[in-house]
Amino acid sequence: MEAVIEWLKSKGGCEWIMVGYNPENTAAENLYKSVGFADKGIAPWGETLSCLHV
Repeated sequence: MEAVIEWLKSKGGCEWIMVGYNPENTAAENLYKSVGFADKGIAPWGETLSCLHV
């Protein structure tokens, strides 16, 4: 995950990374939070949305 974040930072023009995951998927939640993502709410289609400012 950290390699992907660094790659996106190196591309330029990327200020935010947004991901969506099933709210019951605690492994995904823990992974995203461990690298700095913050939950932003529930999407209309039911996924939890999280974002990271790069």
